[in-house]
Amino acid sequence: LNGDVPSQAVVLHWSERCALLPATRGLCQLGAAQRMHRQRFAALLQQQCEAGDGMYVAMAHPQAALALSLCADAPEWVWLVEPSRASVTECYKAMAQIGPGCGTIRHRVLVSRAQRVSQADDVFAELEHATRRFCSQPLEFAGQYRSPSCARRLRVRNRLEAII
Repeated sequence: LNGDVPSQAVVLHWSERCALLPATRGLCQLGAAQRMHRQRFAALLQQQCEAGDGMYVAMAHPQAALALSLCADAPEWVWLVEPSRASVTECYKAMAQIGPGCGTIRHRVLVSRAQRVSQADDVFAELEHATRRFCSQPLEFAGQYRSPSCARRLRVRNRLEAII
């Protein structure tokens, strides 16, 4: 996004129709609302969307407003949350911030690091109850990761996923 290198040098392809764009630093720059970076990112997204069947964008909960501005046309978002007070609170704050602007986006909740099925159910129920008043569609339970090592490997801590 800085223009240091061409996008072909950054995008990692693992098959004809699957690619990965590592953009942690770039997404932080987008969060700073720099117009040039937003234009480059939008052009890169458009180019990648034309090359594949879909796109998967991973962002931290505090970047929810940015995610909404970039992925407002996404049919589905997956919110990843842990059964801890801090994680649930971050997820709730992000949902509350963007809820009214989400339109028809389906919101699914995936609980990671749950020790028991009932713990994951409790996290989902708490979020569902708390967000009912500002989400246009009810939350859906996407499931859980029971193994902490699986969650660490997938790096699913406190972020949301937009499938566009």
